[in-house]
Formats: sequence, structure tokens, C-alpha cells
Amino acid sequence: MPNWSDLENLLKQAPTAPLAMRPRGQVLEVTLPHQDFNGRCVSVFVLQQQEQWIVTDGGWLSRRLYGQPGHKQPKAVRKLLARFRSAYRIHELEQDHRGLYYYLMTPQLERLPAKCEQLAQYVLFDLQLNHLTANTSGPQTELPSFRQQADLFLQQHLLKDHLSFGQDLEDLEMVRFHVMAEHDNKLHLINYVTGSTPTAFLNAITRAIVNFELAAKSRYAANIQEYYCIVNDEAEGYLLPKLEIYLNYLNEKSTRPYLLWSQREAGWPADTQAVLQTGS
Repeated sequence: MPNWSDLENLLKQAPTAPLAMRPRGQVLEVTLPHQDFNGRCVSVFVLQQQEQWIVTDGGWLSRRLYGQPGHKQPKAVRKLLARFRSAYRIHELEQDHRGLYYYLMTPQLERLPAKCEQLAQYVLFDLQLNHLTANTSGPQTELPSFRQQADLFLQQHLLKDHLSFGQDLEDLEMVRFHVMAEHDNKLHLINYVTGSTPTAFLNAITRAIVNFELAAKSRYAANIQEYYCIVNDEAEGYLLPKLEIYLNYLNEKSTRPYLLWSQREAGWPADTQAVLQTGS
């Protein structure tokens, strides 16, 4: 059985320290503080074969051990995941009766923390997209009427002629933003979050977070200056105790705190209004 002490000490000093490390015979399970939208943390598994260190997802994604639904992912989503794997050089291995494994390799022990983080980010990305696409046929989100009201308000009171509505980034055709403002070659992306039920509201939060994370990986990432949300706290699905943890996570994934729709007349924060008015 390997002596895991050196690796465990190395992982503890990494920027993203593990929540737990559990030896499993010839494999070390590493649980990282990345949660899906059901609160489950992501695990990766480390083993050594000859001169190579290997980090794998343990086949958990393909065997749906995170509890994700069993629907077939759309072709566009599969292409996005393939692009992610290509960027990080994540390999695949199909094993009979044990499913598909995703893995990274390195001969250098000191590079293992980065490899664990990269694979964990991929697993989380897959889970987020899976959650998003599984719920696209769920409860109605109240979006059409709210979007019309929000579009009109922004046109009349804040945003000027540098904005467009319902646009996507050219290299991410499936990723559409409700508002896209451009000024001096800098982009400001805004998503609306609303829902007639807490489940629909959570789906909208999930979609906004995934959109922001995908935008950060697009070829326009260097031009994106701000990305945040307008949250419809007047919607029936806005139940703060149930949604608070997810809204806090939305803030973490945005460049500034979300704006509450109910505060539009009283005035949003001055710095946000300045951004909306001038795009700078």
C-alpha cells in the first residue's frame, strides 16, 4: 500500500485544500470543496502506476453516482464538454462493466494538486450542465413578461444605445444573455433570474451561473468587464430561506452583487447605475 503522507501534505498546502482524504487501498480519494447544486462535493481519485501519477473521476460521472438524471445530453453540451477536456488534456478510458473514466496524468508529484483541481472543475462543469439541461422542460419561469418589463425599464431609465437583448457570444451559440452592453470594446453581460416556483427559480440561478462560467472560457473573455444578474424578488418562486445559499453562490460567480427588481424605483447602487448608464 502506498505511503500517502507526502501527497496529503502537498494537497493540504494547495490553494484549494481538500475537505477530506481517504485511502482506499492503492487509491487515495480526495474530496474538494466544490459543490453541485444539490450540495454534493466533488471527489477525485489518485493512484500511481510506474512513473506516472494519475488523477481520475473514479467513473462516478458515467455511473451517475452524484445522483444526476439519466437524460441524454444535447449535442451542443457534449461539444462544450469535449472542448473543456481538450483544453485541459483530460483523457477518457472505457472499462467493461465499470463505465467511462476521465483522468489526467503527470510524472511530477508537485503538479498533482493542480491536476486534482482541474479534473474536479471538469466534473463540476459536467454536473452543472447536466442539471441545467435536465430541467429545461420543467416548470415555467415567468421569464417572458418579466423580461419585457426589465428590458423596457433598462431602455427607458438606464441603458442607452450601446445595448442589445437576447444575444449570445459568437463562439457559444447555446449561451444567451438577456442583456449585453458594449462600450469601448468592453462587454457587460446581464442575466435575469425569475421563476414561478422555487424549483424554476433555482433553474434560472443555475443557468445564469453556467452562462457566466462558459463566458469566462470564450474567446471574448478578455473583453468581458462585468457579469451579474437582476433577480426578480417579486416572483412567486422567490422564497429566500430556501434559495439563499444558491443566491449567495450566484454572487460568488458574478463580478458584483445581483440587483433586486423591487429596488429599481428606489435606486440601485450608484456604482451599478453608473455602469448601466455608461457601460464603463
